[in-house]
Amino acid sequence: MAEEDFGELIKVLCRHVPTPACSLYFVDVFSFADPREAPVYEVDLGDLPSLLRGVSEDKQVFTPANIWPADRSWLVYTDYDLWATKVSGSSKLINELRAHPLLETLDWAPSEAP
Repeated sequence: MAEEDFGELIKVLCRHVPTPACSLYFVDVFSFADPREAPVYEVDLGDLPSLLRGVSEDKQVFTPANIWPADRSWLVYTDYDLWATKVSGSSKLINELRAHPLLETLDWAPSEAP
């Protein structure tokens, strides 16, 4: 996810949590480590864009694979190798994301089994 888009997403998410505490999960795709052993980090949601900016020397920001607040009211799923980020949450959150002028959104629902 582009850094500007990520920052805008975080601004919206911050309006939909009772406390700024959130959890992050990164998938280490470069070392091929067991993803079940990857640590989960606890941070303040609003600090996330600036924290990630300092992670990489080449200025490329890799976002967490999963982000969720302490109350688990929403979930952000991202894969560095795919073209989209999925956000699950309340209709109020999803509608705010849909209306955001800088974020491109697409509604998605699983297809029904035949």
